[in-house]
Amino acid sequence: MIVTATEFKNRLGSYLEIVKQEDIYVTSHGAVTAVLTRPVDERVRALTRLKGILNEDIDLDLERQERLSRL
Repeated sequence: MIVTATEFKNRLGSYLEIVKQEDIYVTSHGAVTAVLTRPVDERVRALTRLKGILNEDIDLDLERQERLSRL
């Protein structure tokens, strides 16, 4: 769901209920400025399942830099 910052501010309570079902993209002047998402969703569960598979010696900062360099 996409909403303007003003609408989001005015109806925060409603959007806190909606975010339980779907992500909310908040826009300002036509550009996405924020994304509201549930704290525990499929992505977090997937990462948790991968934790036991990943090598313990992984340098997360190095991995992040490598991903960013590909952009």
